[in-house]
Amino acid sequence: MSRGFVKEDDQEEVPIVPQRAYLPKGMTNFVTPFGMIQLLAEKQMLENEKNNLNNASENEKRIELNYINAKLQLLNNRIAEAKIRCNDYSQNRRIEKYSDFSDCRC
Repeated sequence: MSRGFVKEDDQEEVPIVPQRAYLPKGMTNFVTPFGMIQLLAEKQMLENEKNNLNNASENEKRIELNYINAKLQLLNNRIAEAKIRCNDYSQNRRIEKYSDFSDCRC
């Protein structure tokens, strides 16, 4: 159908999520333990926001959910690619929650 015959009210906004700072291909994304904690806190905040959506209309809720999911996807990719840089900390260890830093002495 031609776009001229579609109601404007039926159009759903596409969420635009700005990318974080560009990292050239092949470069490692090093983060400090505190930086990783901040990334995990942001992830938890977005998940809480997602679970507590209370918009008036289903359309608004769907748009907000799409936006949060897009932000979560970018953040999860960033966390997965991050390498913790700390003198006394194993760089090969997987970080899932704050308590995983209990033995880090930076």
